[in-house]
Amino acid sequence: MNVRPRAPVIVMLIALAIIAVGVVIALSRPTPGKAARPDSRPDVSAMRIVPGRYAVELPTLGRVTSATQSQLKSRVSGIVTDVWIRTGQAVSAGTPLLTVDPRDAQVVLSQREADVAEIRALIAEERIRHEANLEAFEREKKLAELARRALVRQQRLSKTGATSEDRLDAARNTLQQAELALTARKQSISGHPSRLSQLEARLKRAQALLEQTRRDVATATLKAPFTGLVASLSTAPGDRVQPGTPLLTLIDAQALEVVAQIPETWALQLDATVQAGGTVRATLGSERPVPLTLDRIARVADAATGTRRAFFRPAEPDQLVFNQVHELVIELPPADGRLAVPLSALYGYDRVYEVADGRLKAHRINRLGRLHDADGERIVIDAGALPENGWLLTTQLPKAIDGLAVRLEAPES
Repeated sequence: MNVRPRAPVIVMLIALAIIAVGVVIALSRPTPGKAARPDSRPDVSAMRIVPGRYAVELPTLGRVTSATQSQLKSRVSGIVTDVWIRTGQAVSAGTPLLTVDPRDAQVVLSQREADVAEIRALIAEERIRHEANLEAFEREKKLAELARRALVRQQRLSKTGATSEDRLDAARNTLQQAELALTARKQSISGHPSRLSQLEARLKRAQALLEQTRRDVATATLKAPFTGLVASLSTAPGDRVQPGTPLLTLIDAQALEVVAQIPETWALQLDATVQAGGTVRATLGSERPVPLTLDRIARVADAATGTRRAFFRPAEPDQLVFNQVHELVIELPPADGRLAVPLSALYGYDRVYEVADGRLKAHRINRLGRLHDADGERIVIDAGALPENGWLLTTQLPKAIDGLAVRLEAPES
């Protein structure tokens, strides 16, 4: 009995099974081009653009200074012998502050006194000389007249041959010398008023220098010109000082104020508020806030930064400490047409995005300041460039661009 081999049959069955599985897999694949793609749009949040009436806070830094401060300088040369005050000390007007050895100034004072005495002597001498010139002028005028007569006589005698040519020449020389002396005397007399005026002017200058030196000697002991605080002390006993050397700075503690450098846009807002009759208030510091009121804005801008200085006055100057720097929050009154947005709505300094028809639309805005309320810190912007009742993006996207497709979820009221 012949037995047929079974191996080829098994191989054939396995091949058919593999083909069947492949067909099933191929038929189970989705049709190309009909597969559902996942939604790649980022989920974002937005808020309604509803302009309202908001106040604005402008944060900056303020430095405490004084509207009345004086840098006292030495008016004499010498050695500082005594210093009776310290930095931060309160002094009253007329209080002795320090002393400079007056001996150097007293030497100068003696020189000034000698200059005045010398010029007075020159004036007296000029007046005596003038009186002498007047007397001499009368005598020389008579001598000139006598010389003229003698020449006339010699000329008559010369015509008759009764005199010699030598005598005639001698008479001419005598007359010329007399006339020259008379002319010189006239010039000296006519120059007397100008010489006297020059000497009197020199005397006035010398007297002024003498008076100034006397005052300088009197200020060898420096006294406080007004009641205030010693802000800084630049010298110590043993220091040699010259006229003009800074010694100390004195401030009026009752004239303390806060100065802040503000951008031109802020300056315009503050000016507009004041011109409209409003009051601009501010707060200095956070631990112990000091209320302030805007006093004035400088009319000169800083050439390097373009900013201007704003000066604020406290109701109680005793609350301020000279030269300290604190955060200063300037408060502007509320106004319409503003929108308070969270920090996450801002891209850069002045860009926000509107969500319209599922896509982003960029807008440039005018940033007015900040606002603190129950919702925390928000930024107040001018809503004039934004569509009212539109949606403003409040989610920070790492790659936000104009026209980006987004999916709006959980819109904020």
